[in-house]
Amino acid sequence: LKWGLMIHDTNRVESIRARTTVQLQLVSKLEAKIKKGTLPQLQLARNQLGDIESFFLAQLGREERTPREEAMWLAGAEHMLQIWTAELEKVDIQFKKFGPGQVEIVGG
Repeated sequence: LKWGLMIHDTNRVESIRARTTVQLQLVSKLEAKIKKGTLPQLQLARNQLGDIESFFLAQLGREERTPREEAMWLAGAEHMLQIWTAELEKVDIQFKKFGPGQVEIVGG
């Protein structure tokens, strides 16, 4: 008999969810600045950040985990989030060098 699955560290899950949302908003902001061309890196960022919610966090509600197993699972989600946060920050800084106008991606 299975009673509802339990997320042990709801604060950590909500923190990951909130930080992921901020990064997805940044992806949208950066995409909106592109007048011409594409930056495949932004689509990859959108997909992998989406995976944090649809794979890592959604999986917690489907599989029973001990607190230690959950912590390791969430560490994977946070690792992906940290990678994309740093990467998107670099892109944002590059775009800001071109001023407030839109950016043309050449060769992208």
